[in-house]
Amino acid sequence: MTNLGLIKLLLLTGLPLSACVLFSILFYNGKPMSFKELVEKSGYTKGHVSNILKLLESFNLVERIPERKKVYFVAKKEGIYNHVVMHLKSLQENLSSIINNLDEKDRKKAQTFLSDLDLMLRRVSKNA
Repeated sequence: MTNLGLIKLLLLTGLPLSACVLFSILFYNGKPMSFKELVEKSGYTKGHVSNILKLLESFNLVERIPERKKVYFVAKKEGIYNHVVMHLKSLQENLSSIINNLDEKDRKKAQTFLSDLDLMLRRVSKNA
């Protein structure tokens, strides 16, 4: 099972579609899945699933659980929150770096957006 809303959210953070789909499968499965199950559910090749899992692990979105001779994978649900916040902070830094190059009308809009984003990020960090 996958969820289009979750996939769209993760796509906005720059993750490849296949990584978003695989994460969604893990997220909505609700229990650890083996590598073989992920290959079967996703329809992706073993090599592609392996690369996607490495990417998702690098963003702390997936956890590898070794168990006897098998390895299972589970979605780290708190990872979505952290990944989105990290992306928003990056957006804030990048927009701040170009704001002075915008024309006056766009600069005012960008400053308002940055101010709102800064307030939201401060609230989020207080609640973390």
